[in-house]
Amino acid sequence: MKKQLNILLIGFILFSTTLASCSKSDDNKAIVENGSIKITANKSSILADGKDEITFTVKDNNEKDITSDSKIYVDGEALAKNTYSTTKKGEYTVKAVNLDREASIKILVRHYTARLYLSSNRTSKFSSGSEEFEFKVLDTKLNNVTSSAKFYVDDQLISGHTFNSSTNGKYKVRAEYSELKSADLLIGVNMSPRNVLVEDYTATWCGYCPESMYYLEELKGKTSANMVISAIHGSDEFTFSKLGSLVSTYNVSGYPTKIVNRNTSVNISEDILTSLASESCPLGLSSTIQVDGDNAKIDVQLESYQTSKDIKLVVALCDNNQLADQSNYYNDEASSAFYQAGEKMKNFQHHYILRKTLTDLYGDAIPNEKLTQGSSYSLSFTTDVSKYNKAHLSAITFLVKNSEVINVLSVDNL
Repeated sequence: MKKQLNILLIGFILFSTTLASCSKSDDNKAIVENGSIKITANKSSILADGKDEITFTVKDNNEKDITSDSKIYVDGEALAKNTYSTTKKGEYTVKAVNLDREASIKILVRHYTARLYLSSNRTSKFSSGSEEFEFKVLDTKLNNVTSSAKFYVDDQLISGHTFNSSTNGKYKVRAEYSELKSADLLIGVNMSPRNVLVEDYTATWCGYCPESMYYLEELKGKTSANMVISAIHGSDEFTFSKLGSLVSTYNVSGYPTKIVNRNTSVNISEDILTSLASESCPLGLSSTIQVDGDNAKIDVQLESYQTSKDIKLVVALCDNNQLADQSNYYNDEASSAFYQAGEKMKNFQHHYILRKTLTDLYGDAIPNEKLTQGSSYSLSFTTDVSKYNKAHLSAITFLVKNSEVINVLSVDNL
């Protein structure tokens, strides 16, 4: 009997040891995996605004998510969780560590300057008409913040984002949002301020080009929101199909090149832009763009405050917020906005990309009988936009006389 009890006891001990051994093995398997690990991010770049956030995920070679069991470092600094944001631009190395295994990736933090972009659906209106100015404002990331912004006309706060007046003259409009102020926008009643078109010849392979565009946006912020930018790309993924004609006509010999109002004799500067925007034009513009499926409809209206003749109209489509790698020759220049952003900036944001013209490249003639004082003339255009960023399209409409732009308007599809 005693012998049988001993046998049972030995059996129980062996069985318990086996269970403990199996349990220990399973526990180890939950922590330790053979093979490699990898780290990924939900996006490859963020803005240096301290708010744009990137999220990291760590997986083993069996695609098991082990993020919570791993340590993540950005340039050697351990993160408390698997997300990261910063206000310092540059390229960063992100490393994941899980036991004795490591994996790393690179991310880019892009330059960020907080701005507000103010626009209107029209440059002017007749004093006797019921038409309203409708204002829109976008933040730096092209988010529509109109409903949260405040609008001032001649420094007086208005209700909402529309304005009407029967008093002739020019009016100065400003938007404010989250401690930011937009550049002033000039509008007119029975006269039209002269908006300024700047065409920037650029390319993703051009290392000088991002600094050039940055300079343009700085000018736009310092001078007037009446400046319209069009980015004309060459020999890259955004190449404008009629580039050759423009390059030949305006003697574009290198990139970047900036041309004001299609007048090659005008040099771009703060004083010149301010002076041009303060002039009046005999013709006003209003426009809207609406996207329905793969098509965009652009409605344009001309308003004549004086009788004019020999005017041409150009209607163009621009694309915004497209991502593409961008060469950068200012990576080692501390004074540049793109210092240490990488010689090849990954997923750089490109705006104002000229995609197509819906009229002749140099303008369709407007019948002179449509340009008599006090008259209006309306046109509509429809075009396919299936290949573009439909959420961020804009329409540029400009008037040409004697081969020079005399007024321009840009409106967004929002």
